[in-house]
Amino acid sequence: MKTAAFDAIGRAVTQLAEADERPWIESRDLLKDLNRELSTSGNPISQAAPDELLGSDLLHRGHRAQLRLLRVATHYRATGEVLDLDDPFGTKLQTRGNGDALKVWSVGAEGKDHGGTGGFGFDRDGKDAKDIVLEVRR
Repeated sequence: MKTAAFDAIGRAVTQLAEADERPWIESRDLLKDLNRELSTSGNPISQAAPDELLGSDLLHRGHRAQLRLLRVATHYRATGEVLDLDDPFGTKLQTRGNGDALKVWSVGAEGKDHGGTGGFGFDRDGKDAKDIVLEVRR
């Protein structure tokens, strides 16, 4: 039972590593399929793994988004220029300037742009329909 669970979870982790390179929407769908596959397994050890698999990728992408927002904000404060960086949950980080203020945001786990509505935190369950947002003044 342990060997079978180890093999099944190992295959899932390999797919998870590949999913990290995909856009979030594709990755999320793959993770849901992995979750379903493992949770319906007859092996109780494999059934315990899905929550950790899905949660780890969401958490990883959320932290990457926060770090990229900080990078854009720091660069803007130092130079007045806005970096064009990829959004781990979408295509590119979104920005809006207003005088000497800059708002920069990630679309978050939902994958939809809410126009910079939200806060710097992110929903670890992936159900919150808000963006991950940082505002900075120069």
